[in-house]
Amino acid sequence: MPLTRAMTAAQTAGEDKAVTSRSNNNHTSRVDKVADQDTGAEHPPRKRKRKRIAQAPKRTKNSKARLSRLLDMPPEVFNEVAAHLSPADLLSLARSNKFFRKMLMSRTSQYLWKQALANDPEIPECPPELSEPQYVSLLFSKTCSSCGARVLRRMDPYLYVRLCNSCRDEQVVEVSLLNDFSPMLPISDGSDRTVITESPFGFGYTLRSEALKVNTAVKQAMENGDTEWRDRRIDEMDERRARGEELEDYLDMIEDEREMELELLKVQRRDQIRARLLEEGWTEQSTRPSPDNSVEWHKLVWQPKPLTDRIWNNLYPKLIPFLQSNRTYNDELDKKTRRKERVRKVQALVASVRIALPPLAHLVRKTPTTDHESSASTSVSAPIYPEVKVDQAFPSTKELLAWPMIKNMIDDDISTEEVETRFSEIRGEFDRAVVEWRDRIEQDLVTVWNAGREDEIAPESTNKNGGKGKGKGKGKAVVRTTKAGARKTRTSAGAAGTLGSHAAEVVLPEFIATYTKPDGTPTTNISDLSPNLQLLLRADTMFGPTDGFVLNRMYPAIVPRAVPAMTGGPDELNYGDRWNAGRIKRDDDMSAVARKLLVRAGRPDATSLEMKALGINFRCGRCNRTLTDGWEDLVMHYSVEQRRNRQAQEKIRSEPGRGFVYRTTHDLDSENPRPFAHLMTPQAAAEYMIESSLQHSPMMTCIKCQEMGIEARYFHTFAPGFESPIIEHLHNVHGVAVAQPGVHFQGWYGGPHLFDLSESEDDYAVNDYDSEDDWGIYFS
Repeated sequence: MPLTRAMTAAQTAGEDKAVTSRSNNNHTSRVDKVADQDTGAEHPPRKRKRKRIAQAPKRTKNSKARLSRLLDMPPEVFNEVAAHLSPADLLSLARSNKFFRKMLMSRTSQYLWKQALANDPEIPECPPELSEPQYVSLLFSKTCSSCGARVLRRMDPYLYVRLCNSCRDEQVVEVSLLNDFSPMLPISDGSDRTVITESPFGFGYTLRSEALKVNTAVKQAMENGDTEWRDRRIDEMDERRARGEELEDYLDMIEDEREMELELLKVQRRDQIRARLLEEGWTEQSTRPSPDNSVEWHKLVWQPKPLTDRIWNNLYPKLIPFLQSNRTYNDELDKKTRRKERVRKVQALVASVRIALPPLAHLVRKTPTTDHESSASTSVSAPIYPEVKVDQAFPSTKELLAWPMIKNMIDDDISTEEVETRFSEIRGEFDRAVVEWRDRIEQDLVTVWNAGREDEIAPESTNKNGGKGKGKGKGKAVVRTTKAGARKTRTSAGAAGTLGSHAAEVVLPEFIATYTKPDGTPTTNISDLSPNLQLLLRADTMFGPTDGFVLNRMYPAIVPRAVPAMTGGPDELNYGDRWNAGRIKRDDDMSAVARKLLVRAGRPDATSLEMKALGINFRCGRCNRTLTDGWEDLVMHYSVEQRRNRQAQEKIRSEPGRGFVYRTTHDLDSENPRPFAHLMTPQAAAEYMIESSLQHSPMMTCIKCQEMGIEARYFHTFAPGFESPIIEHLHNVHGVAVAQPGVHFQGWYGGPHLFDLSESEDDYAVNDYDSEDDWGIYFS
């Protein structure tokens, strides 16, 4: 770049001043020497004054010399150097002193700014509203574009300003995006990364000067009759908006790059600190901050500053208390982690034992041999039922952790390999403990079953000679109780025969059951099992909860599962539950209903395993349940309907003038031409479930039942060809010929019930979609 007149004049003036300064300095030095010789010892030299006078010219001489050398640089060299500067460096040079500011801010230096911007191709082109120095200053400086105060926020890419808070409040106004003037104004939307301020929905921000300028221009255009000015202005603002979006993308990019650089510096500092701590003898555990120390630890460690020796010497004493605390915390955490690993190892070892056990029973469908049974199917003559294997009850992880042999193994801080070795050593003891645990649970259930019925057992426990019991154990008492139950069943069957039920209402398929005896050998004779197990496997032996609810009501499903049906979350939630006999009781109502249903089906001695093998293929024959049921669901449905009927009849007797109507539909003591249930084939049940699930069926509450103090809810189906359960209930039970919404039934808004709850909230919570064992999800 050729030197301008200003540059030449400045250079000449600088040289003249330098010569004059040197001459004056030499003269002053000679005068001082003569004065010193004259005064001698009486007047010591004035060191401070001489030192001050001698140093000032030296600084001026050095600075002028450096400036002189820079100005002595050939113009071509200076131009070449300046052409390779980045925009930020060129801006710093322009602000270094008045000389370069005056030179680089002149129009003759414009090409240097353009070249500097071209050196970084990612920077968008300079907007036409700004000069190159203004543009570079907005991009890279940290000062307010209005008052010059320091401000750390970035420029606004749409308004081309960087404002401090006070200037922002004075110069920025809020504009509605629905205003007629908004398309003619440069507007900042106030997004998260736009730096003016966050705007409310439907509003933006613009400069007060721009708003006044547009207002004046609009008036001028209206006076001049310039109808095209608005369109030109809108086109300009659209182009400016496009440039602003491009500029915003660039600002976002450099911010992200800067954040990555800072993050890298933090990582490097952390790694350097960790390396030095390891050299000092600390472990990796000590460098992992505990939750209590994490905030203070990160303040000291996680900083974008290089780690020097001086910084380390000041930092290390501050880290020592945190290192000690971290070590204590992580030691405990590692102990817990190792304990969880030992528990998982035990779970794996125990699972292999459980899987290797023979099933409690293996059921295979018996091939139909009579035309009567084959014709009873509703869809095909030979329905296909899958083989069913029922596992033996097995302790859950939570149960096992309470056993001393397992607890000691888990509590000892040993490796998983040693856990496996020690488990193999106690394998025999463990197998015996599992058998004893299972026998104890069966005895607990029998005790619960016989609770309060000692008078019924005592006569059967006496001997023939003396008529007194000899105390031969609970097992024989259970056998005799089972025999007494069988006699009662036969009596009930005879009673049912007197009602005209000469044939079974529902023909149930028969299965060949292979049981596992206590010694592990198979048998097809259920009498080879223990008396307790024979009682518990009856299909009419049902239990209920003493408080809350139970997922299953028959053995062995009533025992807490060894593996939870639903897993996830903390490990402790997947350990299952322990057996607690105090949480269950005998359910006489459901057991009585089950006994009557089995008699009507012609299978009074059926086992719960056989009924489970039938699957979720029952449909109530007395009402429309929408979805199919398993055996337990069907029994509970009848039990609930009978309980409601008893409540209704008591209400009718107590308030005869109210005109309540409640007809009995699920009575099992009187003759009813309708069968109590229909057994569908698995294929037909699956098709019916799919078809029903596709229909919109909201839950409804029966208003007629509510008036009697009974909570009853049923689905309401709108699809043609499907009978609505709530409509059928109102017609068959309450005698309502034409049911009307809002009068006889209404929508139920009690909660997110996805299933048809056929009982009150106080007593039961039953899934009408599937069996409880399969779903394991209940709503109250």
